[in-house]
Amino acid sequence: MKYEKRVIIYLDILGFADIIHLTANAEYDKAGRISDIQKLFRQIREILYADEKQMHLTKSKMITNFSDLVVISFLASEFKHITHELYEMQVFISNCILKGYLLRGSIIYGDLIHDEDMIFGPGLIEAYEIEQTKARYPRILIDKAIVNDQKLSANDRLVSIRNREIDGIISIDEDGEFYIDYFAKIKEITDNFSQYIIYVKQFTNLLLSIVDNQSLREKVEWLIPKYNSLIVSLQKCLFQNKEPIQVQTKDDLILMIDILNEVCIDSYKDKL
Repeated sequence: MKYEKRVIIYLDILGFADIIHLTANAEYDKAGRISDIQKLFRQIREILYADEKQMHLTKSKMITNFSDLVVISFLASEFKHITHELYEMQVFISNCILKGYLLRGSIIYGDLIHDEDMIFGPGLIEAYEIEQTKARYPRILIDKAIVNDQKLSANDRLVSIRNREIDGIISIDEDGEFYIDYFAKIKEITDNFSQYIIYVKQFTNLLLSIVDNQSLREKVEWLIPKYNSLIVSLQKCLFQNKEPIQVQTKDDLILMIDILNEVCIDSYKDKL
């Protein structure tokens, strides 16, 4: 048996240990909390395996899920489907946000053995180390080599179309790292204005739940500017010529919740 060159997607659900502790130590509704976690994992599997039920694009795709860890991989020779896989990740992240969970991870090339029975290899260790030390914030980093290869493969019209699509999935962070953008570029993958509002509301509530947590201060400081990029087009629609809100504090987030609760979907659904 030899290692295979694979694209490895390594995902970690942040704060999962605290969630599990709540199921053990909660004074009430333990069964309800456990049920919520079971629903989350069912949804994870449904989301990640959805394309297998439809187009079966990535034939070599394997998925391993253990506790708060999800590892997805496929042969590097199936690279032509990378945009589809990154889009699946963007959708997956947004669904986790809707359930109140943040993710961190990495997407790299690596040597790996990954089948239904086992997963191991230096690629897995590298992906883990990047997630732990380099990703730092709630973001999924994409190896520059993958992005460069995707751009270099633009030698025909079909691939050029895929390149334009990938611009709606990834962004470059301030430190020069590529990551999957679930902020400014999320509106394009929502089905309608109502769904977009629901996503923004849930994101706002998620930030409210962690903004006072000093142990998460670095993550919150990274998230806030990204959150402001998420609500730019929404604020242009709601406030028109008025000065938009620059969310910085807990009070700003509470104000945004109040504003979002007053939004009349029918009045705005055609304006974005």
